[in-house]
Amino acid sequence: PIMRARHPKKDVAGAIALILRDHWWRLELPRKQGHVWGDLRCGHGRGGCIVRIHSTPQSPSAHAKHLVASTRRCPHRG
Repeated sequence: PIMRARHPKKDVAGAIALILRDHWWRLELPRKQGHVWGDLRCGHGRGGCIVRIHSTPQSPSAHAKHLVASTRRCPHRG
């Protein structure tokens, strides 16, 4: 089994887990750490949606809501 990295902020980790239950979305973690913790990419492929996950959001609960709302707005879903 592949171990997935867990976001250090509980609210954000919960939002990511909720989003990834839908197999349309996948999580990509960058090689170098910076302000971006990872990306959520939709299943459309090239030219599809990318939602950035911040490593240290000012408001973890607001960032979690933003992630869920952004992924729900994906126009590529059939």
